[in-house]
Amino acid sequence: MIVETGRILKGFAAGARKSRKRFPHQFAVDGFYDVDGMQDDRLARLHRCDLIHFNDGIGKSWDSLCLWAQVAEWLVLHQDQTYDFESLYRLWASLGTDSECRLFFDFFIREMKMHGLTPELDECVICRKPFFIEGMNQKDYVFVIEEGGLSHPQCRAGLSLDGAAVLFLKSRLSESLPALENQTLARASQESLNRVIIPYLEWQMGQAFKSRRVHLKQSTL
Repeated sequence: MIVETGRILKGFAAGARKSRKRFPHQFAVDGFYDVDGMQDDRLARLHRCDLIHFNDGIGKSWDSLCLWAQVAEWLVLHQDQTYDFESLYRLWASLGTDSECRLFFDFFIREMKMHGLTPELDECVICRKPFFIEGMNQKDYVFVIEEGGLSHPQCRAGLSLDGAAVLFLKSRLSESLPALENQTLARASQESLNRVIIPYLEWQMGQAFKSRRVHLKQSTL
């Protein structure tokens, strides 16, 4: 469970099968609940559970479900952290809408910063010459996961990343650049970021996302 304090808890509902009054609903990934219980460290004993509302967008879209599964997998892997509950709720509520990808990327970019894994976006990770993304052609740079940032393609082969995606990353990672709350991302930029962000975190953390593998496998069937 992700609770309003920003903590990740495990819990059990004592007597849930016997009391339809206290537990009229089953927990589901697309549900937002009001619960009451006793908490002991990371374990909660629930006394009551009431459904507030469902997010229908999660169940209707395989892609939306897989985005949330990747977030949930990260939360479980790093459950000792305290998270920004409001940001997580906005991400959950956005699933099935046009803003889901932007908020999904926002979450993982914040986690990059939290874990000190900011990629190098200002200069080539191989030759150290600076990049000026606004005036450059997309073919002038690639993202090299193993080196942790951008490179000239003649210096090292890597993944394509369009200029709008790079600027989105820089605005989210930089303390000096404004991160526009309603910044939109074209489909090509979303695909660029999807190729880079999670694989980069997997490489840096040494942890593979099983949910991402399932998503990719099903998407190519």
